[in-house]
Amino acid sequence: MIENLRSEEGKKLAILQYESSILQKEINKIHEIVTTINDINYNDNPDMVNFLLKFKHYHESIEESLSKAIKSK
Repeated sequence: MIENLRSEEGKKLAILQYESSILQKEINKIHEIVTTINDINYNDNPDMVNFLLKFKHYHESIEESLSKAIKSK
C-alpha cells in the first residue's frame, strides 16, 4: 500500500513540475513583453524600429497567452 502511495505521489509530482514549467514559460514571456514596453516608456530615445520589427511576435505571444486556460487547482 505504501509503495502504491509513493508511486501515485511520484506521478502527481511529475504533473505538478510539468505544469509549473509551463507556467514559468508563460511568466517569462509576459515579463519579456512588460520589460520591453517599460524600456520604451522610460527611455528618452527608444528603439522603435526594433520594437516595430518584433511587434507581430509580441502580439501573437500576447494572444496565445490570453487564450490559454490556466488551472487554478
